Amino acid sequence: MKVRIDRKAFGDEVIFSGVSFDIPDGKCTAVLGPSGSGKTTLLRILSGLDRDYEGTSENLPVRPVILFQEDRLVENINAISNLMLVAKDRKTAEEALAASGLGEDGRKVVRELSGGMRRKLAIARFLFPEGDALFLDEPFRALDDESRREAAERILKHRNGRTMVYITHDPDDLSILGADFTIHLS
Repeated sequence: MKVRIDRKAFGDEVIFSGVSFDIPDGKCTAVLGPSGSGKTTLLRILSGLDRDYEGTSENLPVRPVILFQEDRLVENINAISNLMLVAKDRKTAEEALAASGLGEDGRKVVRELSGGMRRKLAIARFLFPEGDALFLDEPFRALDDESRREAAERILKHRNGRTMVYITHDPDDLSILGADFTIHLS
């Protein structure tokens, strides 16, 4: 993936100006920076979700799989039903729920789950679609250290050599997800 951003702004606020980013195929790239540095904007551009900028792009993924910063779960249905929206069958959904540590919570309506439980469910759902690149926006927010490690293991196992880009403000994420390359935004 290659993107050159001559200008990206929201109103009068310029986010990027005269920058370019090369994301190597099949590698893991971390985007590290503080809140407000443009990390999510860059992820949206690289994944093809945001084309409202001046510049060019090459080799963007055709079928990106994205874990958004917000969990984007269906609030008024239960956890297992959220997974059934993307799983091939109920057994597979139940296995994913158990692997996420939510096996006992499958019948709970999403709005009744804690923030960490919601994030575990969002990650479980993220692991179902097969795409050509993986994009993760603050993947471990709301998770304790043990849950972060377990989620990272499942994500890395699921990666299967695909290009992966994740954004974080936490340098500790670099050690649990690894990164072949790091982009620092300030």
